[in-house]
Amino acid sequence: MVPVPRQVRALLVDGAPSSLRYLDEAFFAQTALEAADNAVSVRTVDPEALTPQDLDSSAVDVVLLLNVRSLGKDLSGTLKQFVEHGGGLLVAMGDRVDPEALNQSIGALLPAQLRLVKTAAQPASGGAGEPGGGSITAQAPTHFTRVDFGSPLFAGFSGGASEGLLETRIYRYLLVEPPPKDIDILASYDDGAPAMLLAHRKAGQVLMLTTSVAREWTDWPIRTSFVPVIQQAVLLLAHRSQEQLPRVELVGSPHVFPDSDLVPIAARSPSGASIPIVRSGSGKRRIERLPEVGLVQVKLADTDGHHIESRAEDIPVAFDPRESDTRRLDPREITARYGGMVRSTAASADATGFQQLSFWMQLLVLAVILFSVEALLAA
Repeated sequence: MVPVPRQVRALLVDGAPSSLRYLDEAFFAQTALEAADNAVSVRTVDPEALTPQDLDSSAVDVVLLLNVRSLGKDLSGTLKQFVEHGGGLLVAMGDRVDPEALNQSIGALLPAQLRLVKTAAQPASGGAGEPGGGSITAQAPTHFTRVDFGSPLFAGFSGGASEGLLETRIYRYLLVEPPPKDIDILASYDDGAPAMLLAHRKAGQVLMLTTSVAREWTDWPIRTSFVPVIQQAVLLLAHRSQEQLPRVELVGSPHVFPDSDLVPIAARSPSGASIPIVRSGSGKRRIERLPEVGLVQVKLADTDGHHIESRAEDIPVAFDPRESDTRRLDPREITARYGGMVRSTAASADATGFQQLSFWMQLLVLAVILFSVEALLAA
């Protein structure tokens, strides 16, 4: 079984476009995603050109708001529906962001409410723009600390490989209100302020980075950790992280669905037949018997009954590999499995073998007699 995931469709909302590519807000994120071996397709749009149609789940899987000041009321409502129905959202900060306006527009989606900008050290560019009407200034750049290396976001960064992440210099970032207990803080700064926060919003997820994905607030885009983390972030938000490969079931076996916010409501076999989904005594949903080899497609719905376009619970079904075991069977195992049938078959085989041997012996004797007679006549 070879898993071939569908290409993830990412929409980058570029809050600070520039004619100079390396100064464009979306440049580094777009370059990182386009290097993902064709796993992600990327489309970039300015906030002024963003429409509710761009946020249709049939056209996009993950939306990245990069240094976007705020969103209008119509777009905010559409984005909320997009996320709650299974879409992914990544929000990154920058000097164009207005914390108060962004709280008002999409605050219900954010993992934590935004407060104000903190300047740990003046960036090399020396920019002085501060959104939100104030800032806090320290003396030296800060770094990522308390990183959750168990998260798929940081897969492969344990041990010495973590230097490309932990040595990142962050000059500015947004402080946030204390997040609720159900929010996952995946990384922090030296002072304990959250750096990356992950929230679950019904069927979807929201990842917030409190610094920038461009160069105005940090040197992270030129660090070795940037490309893999951004790629893994998009795959995680699209429910396609590497730890979510489906388990292959055997034909004829039952299948129990795991507990999830998404509810399986229908299943269809590879030949198109409907497969009933029942409840077990423990309340779990299950399929009593997987009828044939192939991919069983499962339709999902959220707790409100909205259908979700996701293949997360599809079930690959294969033959039992024991049927392909070519090792020789022990005679005792054959006797134990087939009993008297084996003995009668073996006796029949012995009798047939004796008859074949007797026939060839007769031919051999006849040939010797013929050669002897021929020799006598020749003499």
